Amino acid sequence: VPNKPVIDREHCLRFQTRGARCGVCERLCPVGAIVYDQEDRIIEEHVGAVILAPGYEIYGLEHMPEYGAGRIADVIDALTFERLLSSSGPTAGQVRRPSDGMIPREVVFIQCAGSRDEDHLPYCSAVCCRVTLKQALWARELDAQTQAFVLYKDIRTPGQYEDFYRRAQEDCGIFLTKGEVISVEETAGGNLLGD
Repeated sequence: VPNKPVIDREHCLRFQTRGARCGVCERLCPVGAIVYDQEDRIIEEHVGAVILAPGYEIYGLEHMPEYGAGRIADVIDALTFERLLSSSGPTAGQVRRPSDGMIPREVVFIQCAGSRDEDHLPYCSAVCCRVTLKQALWARELDAQTQAFVLYKDIRTPGQYEDFYRRAQEDCGIFLTKGEVISVEETAGGNLLGD
């Protein structure tokens, strides 16, 4: 579905009440794009590549209380961090801690959280490494004083994503450390400690 408004025939009064002449959509559309009698059509195109985006299910942080999610405000998931990085996000592209709105100087990414673990998901999601490296590079691009620490079991970046890995290895503000984080706790001073 393109990122365009479409008529939902199941709920549109014009289509639900036979012969009704509602037409509110047509009157309100500023560019005159409403065509009630338009039919679905098949268009064949010759293209050089096809990108499949079948979707995914989020494995929520609530499944991993050992990392402090839900009780430590500054423990967030990658989707929330992505919103913080975005110029259209809640902080207009500035990475700010949820707890106090301050700009953190160190950001820690815990890789394989929930993945490759018999108690959670026994397989590698094959996405997290690429997302984390992109986000670490992006955070550094937004604020050169930010240091990013990536704690990982393994780094898997096939194909063109090797460039993210290479760029992260060469960045003096990104620290790649092999190991497994068991838990995250908050100190009395508000700092986060990982075991």
